[in-house]
Amino acid sequence: MSIMQDKDKEAVFYFTLIDLLVQVIFLGMFVFAYVNNKSIKNTEKKNQELADNRRKLGDFHELNDKTTRLLATSGKSLNELIDHHKTLRQKGIGKIPCLGRKVKVATVRVTDQAIEFVENTAHLDLILKELKLDFKQIKKLSKDDFKKKFQRLSRKSCVYFLETCEQTFDSRMRDAVESGFQRMLCNKTKIKTGRSSASESP
Repeated sequence: MSIMQDKDKEAVFYFTLIDLLVQVIFLGMFVFAYVNNKSIKNTEKKNQELADNRRKLGDFHELNDKTTRLLATSGKSLNELIDHHKTLRQKGIGKIPCLGRKVKVATVRVTDQAIEFVENTAHLDLILKELKLDFKQIKKLSKDDFKKKFQRLSRKSCVYFLETCEQTFDSRMRDAVESGFQRMLCNKTKIKTGRSSASESP
């Protein structure tokens, strides 16, 4: 009887030992899977960072190639191109419209001697208030006075549009207008009648 009991105890011991070993194996597999998964994620992250760096480097090389080709074809130095870009920005080219869309704030008649506003408008009145001016002060200006009055607008991140009816070939008058505004084509029909669609309310 005692021999049978000893055998049963021995069987229980071996069964318990095997069960423990199985649990240890499963625990080891779980730890291995966790560590391996974390390692894979880290590897994927590093590969993604490497790919991003390669793409940025490729973009830089492409930009450098384009800049080199542009310099070669334009015949200008890099500083000259930068100055040209600044000039375009000052003229409002590339800026967003201050009124949310491309709409003229007023109409001007440009001659050899002066830049004359046809009439005041709601849009222009807002600009004048911003510059602390009134319409009588800017009704008719020389090119130099026009620059002095409106050049501050070129510092804005947006641009206002001015309908320009040119009666001169003097480019300096056009440059004066562009010191504060971006020019729009003139509606000659309305300018002849003395009426301007710029007087329409916003």
